[in-house]
Amino acid sequence: MSGVDFLQSAGVLWVISISAAILGVRFLPSQSVVTILVPQATFGFVVSAIIPFILFAIFVERNISSQTARRVAWIFFGVVFLAFAAAMQDTAPDQIWIYYVTAAMALVMIIFDGTIQRGLAKWTHEKVSASARLNLVVEQRRIIAQANEDLAKNIITQKEHDQIVNAARKMMVKYST
Repeated sequence: MSGVDFLQSAGVLWVISISAAILGVRFLPSQSVVTILVPQATFGFVVSAIIPFILFAIFVERNISSQTARRVAWIFFGVVFLAFAAAMQDTAPDQIWIYYVTAAMALVMIIFDGTIQRGLAKWTHEKVSASARLNLVVEQRRIIAQANEDLAKNIITQKEHDQIVNAARKMMVKYST
C-alpha cells in the first residue's frame, strides 16, 4: 500500500476508527447491548450504596458521641435505604438487593455499636500510648544527657551520676516495652 498516503494522516485514522465503531455498535443485537450495560448498572448501584454507607459511618463515628443517638442515626440510614429499595422495585428489580444489603449493614452497625466503639477506643488509646511512651523515653534521654553535663561540670558526684543514669535507663526499658 505504498500508494495510499492518506492513511498516514492522524485525522483520517480517527475518522475511520470512529466510523467503524459506530457501524459496529449500530448492528449489535439489542440483547448484546443489554449484556454490556447490566454489569455497569450493577456497579453503579453498588457504588451508590457503599459510598454513602462509608461516609455516613465516618460522620457518625466522628460527630455523635451518644450511643442512643448513633443507633437512631443508623436506624434512619437503614430506613432510607429500605425506602430506596421500595422506590426502585419497579425500575430496577434485579439491582435492589444492594439496598437491602446496605440496610442490613446498618442493622449490624446498630447491633455491634458497643463493640465498634470499644475497638475504636482501644485503637486510639494504643496510638496515644505509643506516642506518650516515646515522649517519656525522650525525656529519660534528656535526664541522662543533663546528668552527663552536670558530672562534667562537677555539679554532681560520680555516684549521683550513676544513680540518675541507672534510674533513667530503667525507666526507658519500662516505657519502651
